Formats: sequence, C-alpha cells, structure tokens
Amino acid sequence: MNSTEPADIRAASLISETVSRFGLVVSDKVAAGALGGATVNIVFMDHFQRVAHAHFTLRTLERAYGSAHIRERYTELTSSKANAVS
Repeated sequence: MNSTEPADIRAASLISETVSRFGLVVSDKVAAGALGGATVNIVFMDHFQRVAHAHFTLRTLERAYGSAHIRERYTELTSSKANAVS
C-alpha cells in the first residue's frame, strides 16, 4: 500500500487482503454453523410432523368412535404403560 493513495483505496485494499487470508476460516465456520442449524431444523420438523400425525389420527378416531371412548382407551393404555415402566 502506498501512503499517497486515497484512504478509500487503502481501506479496500486492506479489506481485500484480510478477506483473502481469513476468508476460508470464516467461511468454514459459517458453513459449520449453517449445517448445525439445518440439523436442528430437521430434528424439530421431524418431531412436530410426528406429533401432528398422532394428533390428527386421534381426531379421526374421535370422530369415528366418539371422544369419550377414545379418551378412556388412551387413559387405559397410558396407565398400563406407566405400570409396566415402574
């Protein structure tokens, strides 16, 4: 860099030089962060899709057999499952 160059040209040159040295490191970190974020999004999306599937399956059963009957059966299943675990 030459001190007779205008300040904006020197700043641009400095930025260009810095990016060329550290750009790969920064881009690797950004890529790793993006990959981590995408993984979390996939895990949450899978979870909520499963919850939605179960919810709408129960709603379909409630319409077919009545909500009281389905709730009773659900209570039976969850209590027997809790007894099996303890």
